[in-house]
Amino acid sequence: MSMQNFGRAPKRLMILGFVGIAFFSILGARLWFLQAVASRDVEVIIGKVRSRTINLLPERGRIFDSAGRVIADNRRTLVVTIDHSVVRKSAQRNELAQRLSGPLNVPVEVLIKRMLDERYGPFEAIPLREGVSEELALYLMERVEDYPGIYVREEWRRNYPYGALGGHILGYMGAILKDDLLYYKSIGYDPNERVGQYGVEQTYEPQLRGTPGYVRYEVDAVGTILKLVERVEPVTGNDLQLSIDLDVQQFAEQALETQLLVRRRVEAGQVKMPDGTPDPRYDEINYYKAPAGSVVVMNHNNGRVIAMASYPRFDLRWFDGGLPKDKFSQLFPRTDDPDLSILVNRAISGRYNVGSTFKPLVAYAALASGQLPNGDQYTFDDRGTYKLESIPEERCQDGVKCVFRNAICLSTGLPCRYGKVNVESAIAVSSDTFFYKIGEQILTERGYAPVLEQEIRKFGLGSPTNIDLPYEYAGTIPSKELKKRMANLGVITQEAGEAYYV
Repeated sequence: MSMQNFGRAPKRLMILGFVGIAFFSILGARLWFLQAVASRDVEVIIGKVRSRTINLLPERGRIFDSAGRVIADNRRTLVVTIDHSVVRKSAQRNELAQRLSGPLNVPVEVLIKRMLDERYGPFEAIPLREGVSEELALYLMERVEDYPGIYVREEWRRNYPYGALGGHILGYMGAILKDDLLYYKSIGYDPNERVGQYGVEQTYEPQLRGTPGYVRYEVDAVGTILKLVERVEPVTGNDLQLSIDLDVQQFAEQALETQLLVRRRVEAGQVKMPDGTPDPRYDEINYYKAPAGSVVVMNHNNGRVIAMASYPRFDLRWFDGGLPKDKFSQLFPRTDDPDLSILVNRAISGRYNVGSTFKPLVAYAALASGQLPNGDQYTFDDRGTYKLESIPEERCQDGVKCVFRNAICLSTGLPCRYGKVNVESAIAVSSDTFFYKIGEQILTERGYAPVLEQEIRKFGLGSPTNIDLPYEYAGTIPSKELKKRMANLGVITQEAGEAYYV
């Protein structure tokens, strides 16, 4: 060995020493971190690996009508689940799917798809099939060596003994939607739970649901149950009694459907010329469409809703086993036409012109604001039609609608004429022209001030009733700007209830 090489040896040893010290320092720091900082997290992971927790879903609270009749209860069902940890690897997943396909009567590819469902976390049980028999459940649990990670748990499904009756009130149950999954998980829901999606089932979801329980087992490396560690029983949800009377509800729904059928066969009135032919200035309507409607029956003493019917209606049992996506689209098409949407509860979510029922409110606003010269003694000569006085004649000639009429009298085929009418008699005969007249005065003589809007809000129009049902529509009251724009176009029908929606 030369003196030059001999001099380099200590340097190499020194470098190796520094590398060794650095390596063991990093290793020591990592061990310290695992023991002192992350030990709790590691213990949790290890604990979950050697134990399995199965959620026990509570029985949902029942729903009663005002007479104590059960209108929503539950039926017991058995659900086969599998531990997520035993199907992480592709080989194990495929093998178990092959074994389970026969007993569960589910195709292999469907089982694999369910095992890969991203809604379920690494320590959650994955449902493979629900509604299995007691015999099949016993068969699987007795053969845990052949079906590692399998557990059969008891769940509950909603039962509606009266089918479609009261469907828009009760609502229905459904799987947790993908967009809502994180929220429901954050408040302790199992991804496999069904939640209220409509009606009182949705409104009272927290009260009806109950409190889940759980059972914890010690398992071996392949997920085989070794012994029971702990069991906490679920707590049944609270029962709910409605103000709805089932007998009145049934009558309301039947009467509504029957009357809509009758109305579709009624010929609408037509404006006729002196020779008996239809007047081309007015729309010709042969029959009323009457595609939808609603009925509400209330106790006038306390405001309780005794019946609430909406047509068309749906059968709550459609959702019993989970409605397939294609079937859901067929039953509830996405459309801008509310008359084609079955799920709309027209009693609280439908949007309709208030029509002639609005006339008493216009009369009140005119009297309360001092708009009528002689108060309730103000008279108007109803000749069947009314021409706007605030629209210049040239604008009328340009196509702006300036002439409005009463309803057609069947005896003459012409707009009804009521002669001299005051506030009281105009309401009694439902004179459109009377209210067109005072409506125009309220709009133009007050500089389009929101006189009518302020007065009718006293009656609750434009405000929600806060009924305990979701998706209530508060109604629309035209703003000052909209009224002015409509008046300039010759549209004053809002004063007869044609621009107000409830």
